[in-house]
Amino acid sequence: LQQELFDEYMGFGFEDSELGYRLMKKGIRMIFDSSTKVYHKHYYDLEAFRKRQKTSGKNVPLFVKKHPELKSTIVPKNWKIKKILCSMLIKSGIFQKLSPLFYAKMEYLLHYIIGIEEGMKKYNIRL
Repeated sequence: LQQELFDEYMGFGFEDSELGYRLMKKGIRMIFDSSTKVYHKHYYDLEAFRKRQKTSGKNVPLFVKKHPELKSTIVPKNWKIKKILCSMLIKSGIFQKLSPLFYAKMEYLLHYIIGIEEGMKKYNIRL
């Protein structure tokens, strides 16, 4: 484990998944313990939530560049179309009160995709 550290360039979002994947590829056995509990006390308003998703998405191009075999697991299929649809549905305001969970999923996906696009520009990586 001393030889495999977090990728300092990765930043927030996928840094732990990227490390875990590298360790797994090296044959390090990981054990899932369902009795383990983790609590995070993060309270986000909508704007902070959007920013968090964008930040996470920005690292997707770096992750895919390092591990192209995982692209289909972290890059949403038809992401350009999904971005347009989510944006239109969010702007309509229909689901915010009608289905808060669906609304939250749209916000998550939209800002994650925006982050991916920003990461592609920042790192000059095409997906």
